[in-house]
Amino acid sequence: MRALGARLEVEGQLAEALHAGASAAACALQLDAPPSADPWTRYGMATLDWCQRWEAGVWAASDLGPVTLTPSLSISQPPQDGAYEARGSLAVEVQLGPAKLKVDAAAARLWALEQMWMVEVTAGVTISLR
Repeated sequence: MRALGARLEVEGQLAEALHAGASAAACALQLDAPPSADPWTRYGMATLDWCQRWEAGVWAASDLGPVTLTPSLSISQPPQDGAYEARGSLAVEVQLGPAKLKVDAAAARLWALEQMWMVEVTAGVTISLR
């Protein structure tokens, strides 16, 4: 495997409780695997190459007391030739003492040989040890 990537991110304070940012990333990834007649093995080898070739996005975060709302939009190009992805998401973070709870819901539209919608929901907890 050979890979090279770079990311640039800019963030600024727009108001007391509102900050926004933009980012751009590019990645070159080459994975070599032996050819296989088994379709599941071919699929498994292809899924290792899922990183985006490039991505550009914007986001804004609004602090509402212990709750932070962060909508974001991005466009990217996956490794498949002629494929593009547009993605929108909304993250909600809640500070509860030393713990921060985060839920992020996203929807993406992929344009390639076949068009498809992808929906993703993630949740996480961060705990401060201080």
